[in-house]
Amino acid sequence: MPPAGVLWDIDGGKRLAKILEAGFSALKTGGIMVVSAITLEALSKIADFKPEQLLETVQISIARATQLVGKYHFMKNENQITLSVFKK
Repeated sequence: MPPAGVLWDIDGGKRLAKILEAGFSALKTGGIMVVSAITLEALSKIADFKPEQLLETVQISIARATQLVGKYHFMKNENQITLSVFKK
């Protein structure tokens, strides 16, 4: 299995373009880069990054069982996570 790296951007996307470029540049030909986003601003920047190399974008919904009343529970939605897959 090829080595993998993790790059984080937690400042609201201000450095996201540089992080995406650094990660993509480190890939070998045929390598895959998966990028996650939870904000619309980050998703917009990711969609604009090398669209010709973008294989797919998927959104994952997460929900937790939460007690409603007595013995009843419901699924409470959490933040959705968007994953974009790039191939070099």
